[in-house]
Amino acid sequence: MKVFRTRDARTARMTSREGATAVEFALVAIPFFGLLLAILEVAIILSVSALLETAVLNSGRLIRTGQLPQDATAADFKKEICGRMAFFESACLSRIEIDVQPVASFTNPGISDPVVDGEFKPENLKFNIGTARSFMLMRVWYKQPIVSPFLGHAMIRLGNGDTILHAATAFRNEPF
Repeated sequence: MKVFRTRDARTARMTSREGATAVEFALVAIPFFGLLLAILEVAIILSVSALLETAVLNSGRLIRTGQLPQDATAADFKKEICGRMAFFESACLSRIEIDVQPVASFTNPGISDPVVDGEFKPENLKFNIGTARSFMLMRVWYKQPIVSPFLGHAMIRLGNGDTILHAATAFRNEPF
């Protein structure tokens, strides 16, 4: 007598779960690692932003108190700011732009934004530490490359894909 096992073999094939874990992982892995990359990149951007803000405030204090020499150049001041950027110091000099200048008042400084149509235009940036009791505006931009495609839509970006972080401080020079 011959026993047919067709139904059993077919049922065994349908209920076989070999490889199901690999397929499920493949479906979940790309969004998971993309989200992980985005979280890591947000952490880096927030760290750079906090360091930049602190560096701008502390470096601005050198101007406000007259500790920065009158013959200091923009390159010298960039080095001063970048020296306060901790572990982002090495890339800082190539990514930073500064604008330091006296203004007539804080309510209407009359200074334009150098980011125009997704391009950074540094032509109008100046470096002038002013004199005693000058009203000063110090602005700093830091170009941070973005890897994650998800963050690009949520941040101010330049045409080359970098995001631009901005820190500013306004103060009145002391009578030095």
